[in-house]
Amino acid sequence: MRTSILPEIKKIFDMKTRRLFTLFSIVFLSTVGLIAQPVWVATTPSIGTTGPLTIPVNYGIDRVGTVYITVVNFDFSPIPTSAQIKAGALAGPAGGRVATAVLPVTAANINLVLNTILTVINPNTVHSLFFVAEDGGGVLQAVPIKLLCTTKPCPDIQLFTFFGNVGECVNIGASGMFQAAPLGLLPTGVLKGTIWTVDWGDGTALWQYT
Repeated sequence: MRTSILPEIKKIFDMKTRRLFTLFSIVFLSTVGLIAQPVWVATTPSIGTTGPLTIPVNYGIDRVGTVYITVVNFDFSPIPTSAQIKAGALAGPAGGRVATAVLPVTAANINLVLNTILTVINPNTVHSLFFVAEDGGGVLQAVPIKLLCTTKPCPDIQLFTFFGNVGECVNIGASGMFQAAPLGLLPTGVLKGTIWTVDWGDGTALWQYT
C-alpha cells in the first residue's frame, strides 16, 4: 500500500512545487519590470506659463534614459500607448501633432528637474501633451502621462514704420530701413512665423518673406 501511494504523493508535491515556482517567477519578473521603469522626478512632468506659440515643460527621471513628448493641438482622447507616444516623438510633427521632443537624460542630469520649450503653431488653443520615459536599456514606462494646457492669444501688434532716409520714399539705388517698433518699445506683438508682404505700389511683384 505504501509503495503505491508514495509516487502519487511525490507527483502531487512536484506539481504544487512547480506551480509555486511559476507564481514566484511571475511575481518576481513583474517586480523587476516595475523597478526597471524610469520614475519621474517630483513635480514633473509639468507645464510652465505658455506663450501664444510656446509651451515650456519641466521633466526629469531617476536614471539615464530618454523622455519622449508629443503635442496635439486639441484635447485628444484616449491616451495613446507608450509605444505610440515614442513613435510619434521620433516621427516629428505631422497633422494635429504640432510639436515633438526626444530628450536624452544623461548621468549628470539624473534626479534633476530639466526644462525645454516646445514651439507650436496655434495661439489661444487647447493642447494635449503626452509624456513617456524610457531607461537606458529601452524599457518604456507602462503608463504615459497626459497634461492639458492652453496657449495664450496673440498679443496686439504695435508697429512703428520708419525709414532711415529722409522722407517716406526710397529712390532707385538708395536704401532704406524699416523697423517694427522704436528701440526699447517691446514687445511689438510680431511673432515668429509672421509673413510680411511688401507692396511697392507701382505694380511690380510683391515681396513676401517670413
